Amino acid sequence: MLIISVIFILVGVISIGHTIYNPLDEKYEFNNFENKQAIIYGILMIIFGVYFIIFS
Repeated sequence: MLIISVIFILVGVISIGHTIYNPLDEKYEFNNFENKQAIIYGILMIIFGVYFIIFS
């Protein structure tokens, strides 16, 4: 269970970091729907990872 939660947290951090700092993009646009969705998914993955760590 701990391995699953660490994987959740890592995927969340990587998705948020790749969305905010994407070297292929010229500039970062937060108003873009895909960027907002990726950040929300990353935050949810981190929350689920912390939840699994607390309740395991």
